[in-house]
Amino acid sequence: MATTHTTAAPKKSKLTLWILVAMVLGIAVGYLIHTRSSPTVIKGFSTNIKLLSTIFIRLVQMI
Repeated sequence: MATTHTTAAPKKSKLTLWILVAMVLGIAVGYLIHTRSSPTVIKGFSTNIKLLSTIFIRLVQMI
């Protein structure tokens, strides 16, 4: 009796795609904030973004 083996295509991780999308969005947001905002808005934005980066670094350190 002949058996047929079908192999499913391996699932590709879309992590690389998500990293590239995040990089492009980060560059775009940074450029727009830099070119179209006043210094007070930029200062407030940088304070808020610093909070997010601190949270991210602490989460990575927990691993």
